[in-house]
Amino acid sequence: MPVLFYWMRKLMDKDWADDPAAGLEKGIREFNAGDFYEAHDIWEETWRGVRGPERLFFQGMIQLAIG
Repeated sequence: MPVLFYWMRKLMDKDWADDPAAGLEKGIREFNAGDFYEAHDIWEETWRGVRGPERLFFQGMIQLAIG
């Protein structure tokens, strides 16, 4: 994906930190499509907005995406 297109798409995406379930779902779709870096970015943005056990869960998903 060209760099400019990547950043334009990123700016148009919603703030996943506001809705952890939607962020998880979007990240799973990206991961299953083979877009591991995109899944990582979505889960990281979501991770920044959650607290408690959910935070550790998203941290694991982030590591899985870049592993």
